[in-house]
Amino acid sequence: MIEAPAVTYRPAHHRALLLGGLTAIALATLAIAGVGAGAAHGTGWRMSGPAAGAATVTAALLAVAGLLALCAAAPAVRADAHGLCHRQLLRNRSVPWPEVAVLRVHRPYPHSRHPGHSRLSVVLRDGGEHFLPLPPPSWRGVTPANDPSGEGEFEARVGALRALHRRYGSPDPDLPSLVVPETVPYSTVPFFSALVGCLLLVLGLGTAVLGIPQALAYERAWNPPVLCAAGTPVENRLDCRPYPLGSPTTVAWAIAGTVVTTGLLVLAFRATRPVPPTGTAERHRADADAGADAGDGNGVAVEDGREDVFLPAYFVDSVDFDPYHSTTHLVLGPDGSLAVSPHPGPGRFGVRRIPTERLTVLRVRRVQAGEAKRGFPISWQVADLDYQGELVRLRASRTTLDRVLRPLRHTSATFAAAPGAPARTPPPS
Repeated sequence: MIEAPAVTYRPAHHRALLLGGLTAIALATLAIAGVGAGAAHGTGWRMSGPAAGAATVTAALLAVAGLLALCAAAPAVRADAHGLCHRQLLRNRSVPWPEVAVLRVHRPYPHSRHPGHSRLSVVLRDGGEHFLPLPPPSWRGVTPANDPSGEGEFEARVGALRALHRRYGSPDPDLPSLVVPETVPYSTVPFFSALVGCLLLVLGLGTAVLGIPQALAYERAWNPPVLCAAGTPVENRLDCRPYPLGSPTTVAWAIAGTVVTTGLLVLAFRATRPVPPTGTAERHRADADAGADAGDGNGVAVEDGREDVFLPAYFVDSVDFDPYHSTTHLVLGPDGSLAVSPHPGPGRFGVRRIPTERLTVLRVRRVQAGEAKRGFPISWQVADLDYQGELVRLRASRTTLDRVLRPLRHTSATFAAAPGAPARTPPPS
């Protein structure tokens, strides 16, 4: 088999960018050190007065320019026989090829006159996806006649990475390798919306600038200077200024206001704090004394046979008792019945019963690519269920699945997903 060569992609002139960024940060540090020496009136080189202000502004600009240069020089992508490794300024990440499901190209602007905005992402087999920091095309040897947008170099990079993936990994053919939004007619609404927003910002800025002189005059009118007596010495003239804490009345009002505000905050916190349902604390205490399990680590209540227990879970596929994917919790009744609920409880508003007599447990497995969505934890697992001959997927934590599927298990070997257990390919999400 032909060996696929290792590839490395870095920004063009990354050494020059790195050297320029470090130099700018060093100059900014020297400028700040000079301002600090001038402020402390130390010996040697120091700055003060207008020079200090100019040096501070220059140091800030140099620091920003240096950070931007370092951010532009840091991204790098390397792929070899061991896997895919990409680096950014503050983060490095490495993924072996067996964990990569597909390399996906994203084209977010199908109607743009400048189509050089494609991005490449890595889709993992556990459902995660992250973008690769591929540097922009180098433009060396590229002319407007043969590749005006740099898409040719981008496609060459994608082809090299996919060749390595095919050689050392196994791409998933069921996942799309290209994502293009639906082509829609070009609309001028975003342009005019941005234009109106800019005009409103300029109008507000002009209003603020015109109102500054009036605000300063108003402040001077209400804050006249306090004149000292004629015989007050120069060193004591600062005592003529009024201070906020110079009056006992002001201090008394401040203390009283602080005490009242603190009391109101305490009362408000006690009135709005989360309160568990009646009897929950006693029930948990009794379960702890009896040595029972106190939950699955996800805030799940303990089943004690006296009231409903709400467990976080949802069905990936549409079924007749959850046709609109509105389920967020499963309800385990006192009698062992099972239902779906669109809320975490308490109460049975919107709850629908699950016909457990029609469900058969096939296996419990990890989440595959394309099933990680809706903002639920990636550590959750999927239970494949047979519902009247159709495959239905239930996703929840492993502890929740153990509690929910316990009455549905037919054989422990099937539930444990033994090598001989029946396996069905889940339909695409």
